[in-house]
Amino acid sequence: MTFADKFYSILNTYILSTLSYIGESFCILSIILIMLCFLGRVGTFTRKSIYPVLAFVGIGTILNIYSVCHDYFVMRNHWNEPFQESIVRLTDKSEYSSIITIVVILAIIFSVLLTFSEHKILNCLIAGFMIIFYETYISVEMLCTTIYFTNKSRNYIFQGSFIYEELEDALSYIFILAYMFIMALTFFALYLGMIRKQRSLYVGWKSRILFVFWEILMVCIAYIPIFIGGTLKQQEKYMGYELGMILPLMGIVVPLFMLIFISNRNAIEKSIIQEEYISAELAYINQYKRNQHETRAFRHDIINNLSMLATIHNDKNYSEAEAYLKDLIGNVQDMSSKYVTGDEMLDCIIGMKYFKMEEEGIDFSLDGYIEGGLKMKPSDVCGIFANAIDNAIEACEMISNDTNKWIRMSLERGKETVCIHIKNSCPSDGGRNALGEKVNTKKDMSLHGYGIQNMKNTIAKYNGNESMILNEETFELMVRIPVIEISL
Repeated sequence: MTFADKFYSILNTYILSTLSYIGESFCILSIILIMLCFLGRVGTFTRKSIYPVLAFVGIGTILNIYSVCHDYFVMRNHWNEPFQESIVRLTDKSEYSSIITIVVILAIIFSVLLTFSEHKILNCLIAGFMIIFYETYISVEMLCTTIYFTNKSRNYIFQGSFIYEELEDALSYIFILAYMFIMALTFFALYLGMIRKQRSLYVGWKSRILFVFWEILMVCIAYIPIFIGGTLKQQEKYMGYELGMILPLMGIVVPLFMLIFISNRNAIEKSIIQEEYISAELAYINQYKRNQHETRAFRHDIINNLSMLATIHNDKNYSEAEAYLKDLIGNVQDMSSKYVTGDEMLDCIIGMKYFKMEEEGIDFSLDGYIEGGLKMKPSDVCGIFANAIDNAIEACEMISNDTNKWIRMSLERGKETVCIHIKNSCPSDGGRNALGEKVNTKKDMSLHGYGIQNMKNTIAKYNGNESMILNEETFELMVRIPVIEISL
């Protein structure tokens, strides 16, 4: 090997390194999108989320260009001579490797901080953990497949040498380009299919644990031939079964099954919200029809009522006139909605839920008025407050003392935000049984947690925020939505 050959080898390594930085940047962004779309983490993906990753690729590329230039100038005087490492001092890759590691960590941290609005430190840890697992899974499976189908390099897997520089040049480029393609495809599929269309599929904790277990298992399977012993041919035979049957089956069928399963749950949750919305609309229409009928009847009798009142008044029977007037005013009040919030959809929801609260003996009160309404989509109003009031009713239902069941709702519109405060009574143990386990009254236990997560996602959609406080015998929910940012 001459110095020229060594330089071209170094050049190839740095080109591959730069391409891997691009692939890793897509990996970081993909994990952030997964956290937003599937894990229910609250945040907004914007251009600012991409800037730290672009900075990482830029810094890595600049370091590689500097290294290539440096090594070229120190080797050009010995270009056709046999390569001897003692003659020249090449760039120390270990130093740059440490710098790149720090830059990657900073890129992850700043991308997370610029994307998520809550629990930023926790989200940094989650993102870092997921990136390690995701990169390990993709890289190991790709490299095992690449090495297995390359006769000259097949023995690397049995030696545990997973370094792409040791592959042939053409194969190295195929490997890195395939890695970039997978990472980029994942990112654009999530961005165009989920973020741009404002879709989300909340993945519960059981499914998350199952997915992590599946990913660890996939990585471990690649190492099975190394530890089973036997001859090289036997190991290659086992790897053939592994790559030809087990990995494709687990790598395609399992995630497809999990995606269908999660999608079905999400569809069920959305259908329940839609049913709540339709029920609230029907309740509102029926109430409107009753009010219209009563208004027409009252309008028909108003002249007779006023004539009767005038006659009683002319007869100077003032006490009877006062009683008659009170009855007349009472009839007018009965024709009006009992609870008026300023938002028609919220009126529908409260009107519909009020009958259930009456049946359960829950005392309900409403204070305040939202001038101009919430200016939100009716289905979103239903998704937030139908769930919130249902949760409050469920908490009250767990109280044994019927005299201590109550829900208080207050509304306030400020210059910048609309604030809705819902406070309700709950059991002194916070709704837990003797074992300390949370009691869930939902008929479908698989939907536990989906309603609350849908509330959070909908509130985040309008750049709002929520806070929940559980005291000894009360629970409070505070929802704040910016006035300026509200749009249909």
